[in-house]
Amino acid sequence: MIRECGGLKRLVALLTHPSENINIKAAQVLSNLAMNEKNQESLKGSILDVIKNIEYCDVLSNEDMIIEHLRLLVNLSATNIAHDEIMTGVQDFFNMLSQSLSGKIQVN
Repeated sequence: MIRECGGLKRLVALLTHPSENINIKAAQVLSNLAMNEKNQESLKGSILDVIKNIEYCDVLSNEDMIIEHLRLLVNLSATNIAHDEIMTGVQDFFNMLSQSLSGKIQVN
């Protein structure tokens, strides 16, 4: 229902809201919705935006936001629907995780 009413696009837009709490909640909701194949198909075009959000975050001050964005990408990768789009950022994610000074990000 959320997808059919245009809610996915609105939630994706909230990923760049000035409030970190709103970013986190939007990523959590999208992460849950991403477990549906039709939602994955609709969200596929937003993956590069999610990747950009992660790349431009300050790792130490935005740990929770980065973790929720990574969880969203993991859930979007549950099927092959968005595989190609997610693979564009895999090396960057690995580098971020391996070089992060944040134990919280490395664990999650």
